[in-house]
Amino acid sequence: MSRYLSLLLLCLCAQVLCQDVEIGDDEPVVPPQTQPESAPIAEEDDFYKGSPDISAILSFVDPPLGQPESGGAISLIAGKPATFIVSLENSPKSSNVYSLYILEAALHYPRFFGYHIQNFTVYRLQNTLEPKQQASLLYTFAPAVHLAAQQFDLAVILTYQDQTGKPYFHSLFNQTISFLEDTEGTDVELLFLCIIICGIIVLALVFLWHWISSKTGRKSHKSASYSAVDDLKGNEYTSKKTNRQANSENSNGKVKQRKK
Repeated sequence: MSRYLSLLLLCLCAQVLCQDVEIGDDEPVVPPQTQPESAPIAEEDDFYKGSPDISAILSFVDPPLGQPESGGAISLIAGKPATFIVSLENSPKSSNVYSLYILEAALHYPRFFGYHIQNFTVYRLQNTLEPKQQASLLYTFAPAVHLAAQQFDLAVILTYQDQTGKPYFHSLFNQTISFLEDTEGTDVELLFLCIIICGIIVLALVFLWHWISSKTGRKSHKSASYSAVDDLKGNEYTSKKTNRQANSENSNGKVKQRKK
């Protein structure tokens, strides 16, 4: 009996020990790894800042708006050429020589730089700017007539590179411009309408003259034919009358001879 009790106690102790000891099946905990910080994304404005050695000033000369203020209202006439001048200077502290390549301008929707409304002339340049050297560039563009009463952003970009071949894209101007309708000079649509009306009037007069001349020609032809018929009738009448007179004279002569 004591043996059974001892075996029972041993079994109970074994169960208790098995419950206390647990085998871990979970995966080992891996400490979080710190990821390297990503490089800051360059903004589009930084991409078009150009070289810090180059200073640029843009001024409108036609119309004479001068140097436009940032955020100021600018108005141009649609369909009329506009001209601006760009003044460049290479800093005296600079040690780089810059080669100017392209000066271009375009109209686009506000905040939509990739969708151009109108592209203007691309000027190919061959100028170089050494330290302490200055240069002036003249640019003329003509916005389309159908842009009147609308607002778009005008972007002017100068492309150049240094002696190492590194390119720079310098945004000289990027502001909203209001395009106005040209109220001076001749209205093309009104002129075209007047030409059409004058052409219609001329065609109507030519048709009327042709109709009147055809009517008068018919009347003159009829009157001429009537006069010819009357002449023929008159000639026949006179010939008959002369024949009658001759016959009567002949008959009278014969009667007189018989009486004798």
